[in-house]
Formats: sequence, C-alpha cells, structure tokens
Amino acid sequence: MLQQLDPALIDFCNKAVERAKSFAKKWLQRYMCVCDEEKAERIAEELANVKKYLSHGYVIDYEEARKIGLTVKYLPPSDPLWQALWRLYCTYEIDIRSKQLVKIFESADVSLSLS
Repeated sequence: MLQQLDPALIDFCNKAVERAKSFAKKWLQRYMCVCDEEKAERIAEELANVKKYLSHGYVIDYEEARKIGLTVKYLPPSDPLWQALWRLYCTYEIDIRSKQLVKIFESADVSLSLS
C-alpha cells in the first residue's frame, strides 16, 4: 500500500510531525518544563505518537495529560471556570458547524473566523 503513496507526500507528512514535536518542545521548555529539557522532549514525543493519538482531534483528558507528564489542574463540571470554558467550546462547535468555519482565532481584542 505504501508503494502507491507519493514519496513527496510521505516526506511532507513526516516533516509536519517533526515540526509539531519541535513546536511542542519549544513551548513546553518555555513554560511548563523550564528547567527540564528531557521532560519537554519526552512529552513532545508522546504527544506526537501517531499510533496512540490517531488524529489532531483526539481527546486527551485530565488523567491522560497527567500520565504523559503535563501539569494540569482538574476542574469539576460544577466549577464556574469549567462551565465558562464548556459554554465557549459549545459556542465554537455550533458556529463551526452552522457557518462551515475552518478556523477561529481569538485574542483579548478581536475574534476572527475563517470559512
């Protein structure tokens, strides 16, 4: 089956995975793993494990995040912050589906959507 794939496409995909690992490692080292480059590398490798996480949309919950070494804080569904984040997520899902959006960008000053 691999023989039917374009080698350039395979190379493109491999490079995309490497860029993602590099990006993850950079930001982990900058914030969560400031004094631990090896930990940042391990977490980035784990997040890029395409056999475990089959798509970008694969859900990594609180327990899974902890297992791979991420520093996370559990918020129960009754927490006001959890509820606000859930409402935001649901609003995005509705907008993305109903308006056929591709991306939504948010900042403190502006919200931009692309279709």
